[in-house]
Amino acid sequence: MNYKFSVLYPVHDDVVIKKIIKSINSILKNSLTPNEVLIMIDGKISCEKSLFFKNISQKFKYIRVIKNKKIGLTKILNKGIYLAKYDIIVRADSDDYNYKNRFKNQLDYFVKKKLDVLGCYLNERYDTSRLIRKTPKHPKIFLSMLINPINHMTAVYKKKSIINLKGYPDIKYKEDMALWIKSIIHGLKIENMAKTLVSTDVDCKRYNKRKNYLSVISEFKLYLFILKIKPSFFIFGFFTTILRIFYLILPIPFFKFIQINFFRK
Repeated sequence: MNYKFSVLYPVHDDVVIKKIIKSINSILKNSLTPNEVLIMIDGKISCEKSLFFKNISQKFKYIRVIKNKKIGLTKILNKGIYLAKYDIIVRADSDDYNYKNRFKNQLDYFVKKKLDVLGCYLNERYDTSRLIRKTPKHPKIFLSMLINPINHMTAVYKKKSIINLKGYPDIKYKEDMALWIKSIIHGLKIENMAKTLVSTDVDCKRYNKRKNYLSVISEFKLYLFILKIKPSFFIFGFFTTILRIFYLILPIPFFKFIQINFFRK
């Protein structure tokens, strides 16, 4: 089948050019060519990166480069959703690699199942090993409040469905999880494929990046956000929030041990 879809690709200057080139090539060389690649630049980027994006947008007419002042990931994503030309939007991150058949496999499944949101498994490459982050086929609300139900860089969704939910909630570090939880509460059809179609590199910086007081504040913001939608989740939501914060403040060795041995396979 022929699908019309947009790839939503946020990027900022912290990502090295080598990873950007690899991720862009994984989009351009996919077995199913996007109708639009929407590159949303958040703030100033290096001349090298600007030149790269200028060159590929001139070479491939379906690539649109949108420059923005520094407004943060949530606003960049929401702006990109509104600017996207097509109702099917595929998320892709600037530091991840998309498998060659990712778009075809996901869009075949997405359209056949008439879904609003679709994710898949994620291959995480560590220094000495590779692990798969699996997600449940049919995410349930209570487990989703404890563990993020969708690997965000694998997401495919309907533009209209996400706009009806007013896009990504503005909760730093938790914008994706908040959106998926809201989607489940509002009855959207959301699934995960039991296939690994995206890979990402994981290093210690990723663990350290979010182990700070801002992350703890974000956990409470997520809790309050859920309560506004579903006040009856007061007790369970508080319980899961405390569990997530406890997990977050664990020393790095314990944090990594739990992350790798219990949440990955």
